[in-house]
Amino acid sequence: MRIIKLILCFFLSLNIVFSQESKTIDFDILDTTISPDVDFYRYCSGKWLDTAQIPEGYSRYGFFDMMEAKIDRQLINLMQYVPKTLNDKNDSLHAMINKFYQSGMDTVQLRKQGILAIEKQLSLIKNIQATGQLVEVIAYLQLIGINPVFEIHQPKYWELRGIHYLYLRQTNLYVQDGANNNEGPLIENSMKLFQWCGYQTEEAREKSNAAVQIEKELSLKAQSEDDLYDFINNYNLFTIKKLDKEYGSINWEAYLNRLGLNSKSKVIIGQPEYFKQVDHLIATIPIDKWKSYLEWKLLMGSSKYMGKDFRQVADQIQNQYFNSGKPEVSRELFVMKTICRALPATMEQLYALAFFDENTQHEVGVMVENLRKAFIQRIEQNQWLDESTKDKAKLKIENINFKIGAPPMKVCEIPYPDIPDENFIQNIFNARTFHVKCQFTKFDKKVEKSDWTVLAFSTNAWYGTSRNDVTLPAGYINQLFNINKDKAYNYGTLGTGIAHEMTHAIDDMGRKYDQEGKYKNWWKITDEKMFNALTKKLTGQYNQYIIIDTIYVNGEQTLDENIADAGGLNIAFDAFVNAVSAVNSDTISGYSPQQRFFIAYGQKWRDLISDETLKKYRSYYHSLPKYRTNGVVSNSIEFYKAFGLNNEGAVIIW
Repeated sequence: MRIIKLILCFFLSLNIVFSQESKTIDFDILDTTISPDVDFYRYCSGKWLDTAQIPEGYSRYGFFDMMEAKIDRQLINLMQYVPKTLNDKNDSLHAMINKFYQSGMDTVQLRKQGILAIEKQLSLIKNIQATGQLVEVIAYLQLIGINPVFEIHQPKYWELRGIHYLYLRQTNLYVQDGANNNEGPLIENSMKLFQWCGYQTEEAREKSNAAVQIEKELSLKAQSEDDLYDFINNYNLFTIKKLDKEYGSINWEAYLNRLGLNSKSKVIIGQPEYFKQVDHLIATIPIDKWKSYLEWKLLMGSSKYMGKDFRQVADQIQNQYFNSGKPEVSRELFVMKTICRALPATMEQLYALAFFDENTQHEVGVMVENLRKAFIQRIEQNQWLDESTKDKAKLKIENINFKIGAPPMKVCEIPYPDIPDENFIQNIFNARTFHVKCQFTKFDKKVEKSDWTVLAFSTNAWYGTSRNDVTLPAGYINQLFNINKDKAYNYGTLGTGIAHEMTHAIDDMGRKYDQEGKYKNWWKITDEKMFNALTKKLTGQYNQYIIIDTIYVNGEQTLDENIADAGGLNIAFDAFVNAVSAVNSDTISGYSPQQRFFIAYGQKWRDLISDETLKKYRSYYHSLPKYRTNGVVSNSIEFYKAFGLNNEGAVIIW
């Protein structure tokens, strides 16, 4: 516990811990010239919407962006902090992270190293002589996070069979569907990278052409992003014997040995047709061209962590082919994000120690149980569910497992990575290898429902359909919860967010799984008919909302999230009323507790969004923030009561 006190004292002295005062309702941004029932979104945040600006280079800016920036600052300071003594395990982790951080901040050294920073990896590729070696090098590159040809994947639903297996799937490709995709700039930029390796112009062009051609061939059998979300069809269990039979050109024994998984008996293949293409290409494409491809993938995956010249080329390619278009972030932020991706479990351990205390965890736990009771009460009062279905619905809510703050601290069997003082990219490779091998220790073991699939410093919450659990990371809680302030604020912000995730247990998808997370229809036909009639109304309501110009909200695609938004608001309000005296009428700035609850909810959705991003919103699974406010409160009877308004046809599902 000594490390916690040291860290907190240090951070408090720098005044970088979340300001509790900042996490409350901002009455100064209300626009009371608008009636709450006309546009509650503007009523809550109108003055902010009129004066705030989207930062240059960004496509949106809102409440959650502001909160996430504070968490980023916490993480940066965590990495900058150096323990004064080193007699504690967490002190040692801190010292390692600080050394890692400093190696990334030393841009002078990065420029000096240049291409020498990845000399070891380039030599391995250049020395490939046969297919067996090719496959071994692919495995090595996967361990350091490069992922050429195919990748080791960590999907959200990889526990479908109850056992952790090695999961292989198609890699991210710069070329899609074998199309031209204006590949000229890609080849030209890639040539620069090859030339920095010492290749002359024509040879660099030849190698770039060879690499891009292989990428095009791979893309012919690659699935689209939408198809990759179908986790049922992307879960295909293979024995090693079946792998050898189906994809015989790949030396699976050499591959698994290089990963250190030679004793593993089964592997999940995400996209069988893609792997048939990989098998075909390995059998038919000469080794020299494969070497060009692996060099290219190494350069593409490493350049942004090297000197400035390399980073600029990498950014040009990234912006052109993945439409990132993001402005250059500060060096501090870039290094912090890189380390968090390379050593996620280590960073979440340190983050939780420094920024999440037992009092907060307890109070959030109390809120969770209040929300659970309120949800069960709403199910009992439901007018359209059969009594037997109500019992099963209550059982499912009673069995939701909540994970609050951070997972229990676990020591990985793999030794922590070596972090040299000067070589940033080698530190990244070492850290990635450590993280991947830690994941390997789970393979062939039973999936435990207590396992976390979300990091403690994450800024979002999750409902797990196949586990019937809700994960509330410390980072998410730290955005929304103020232990010292008004319960109306806490229930209006965090409470509605938690209840939103709970409602996913009985939305259009969640209702098809039972209390154990097993796919099972436990509804009667009459229940389904009533549910579908209500969701049809909700879909029709959202289909009428304009995003921009002639583009409307997609009510069908956003249905589950709209159900969860509405249910979350109603459940959280009931829990709030139950948590405080029903006759409590203490006003703050002239607003009752009930009104403050709804204003807190509305203010967390304030968001400025560029026209370009708005035009893409119809394809999103969440409604526009404006309608996550206006659309939701329009379906809350308690909202109308709180502001003395007339209710007109609210659609209430939960």
